[in-house]
Amino acid sequence: KRTLTILSNLGTAQKPTTVLPTTTVQFLPEAGNAIIGIPCNMAFKAVNQNGLPDHISGIIQNKAGEEITNFATTHHGMGTFQYLPQAGETYTAIWKDLLGNSHQTILPAAESVGVNLILHPGSLERNFEINRSAEVPEAWKKITVLVQANGEVLFKAVANLTTKTAIRSKIPVMQFPSGVAQLTLFDANNQPLCERLFFVNN
Repeated sequence: KRTLTILSNLGTAQKPTTVLPTTTVQFLPEAGNAIIGIPCNMAFKAVNQNGLPDHISGIIQNKAGEEITNFATTHHGMGTFQYLPQAGETYTAIWKDLLGNSHQTILPAAESVGVNLILHPGSLERNFEINRSAEVPEAWKKITVLVQANGEVLFKAVANLTTKTAIRSKIPVMQFPSGVAQLTLFDANNQPLCERLFFVNN
């Protein structure tokens, strides 16, 4: 490393400016939706002022200041945690960066009506869960599960949530080509409700 001195057009040396590192974090509900009363996998990504991964750790508090869970980055500034959104609550992440500076970030608000998706890790099969709120439009009670990669449909099934609010099933990924696959949930009118990517290593 070498410090370079920048001279003004008057020939006088300028004092070097010290840029303090800053960290920002994004909180992203799995498949896009956090629903009140339904467990949610919340992903997060922390980066510094240069857009590079940064390490953070902290806790999640409700509006009464009670600790709900804790979290920390596990890989390249990313990590996940699970929590159960409650009606009337606001959740705040209290976290520290590498320098020990404290920050607060409000989590995305949970919706009262919606459908969410949880995809579990696996190699030969990937277990997934579809959960819906008690009250949803009729079109959201018959959901098409579609997995595709490179424009090719790899898996398609219909989940009937007419008489229940949750369903569990499996995706046979051992039959898929290696690479990134896209999992989308469509309602009865073929409108997308949830979506996420996952990696297949065969």
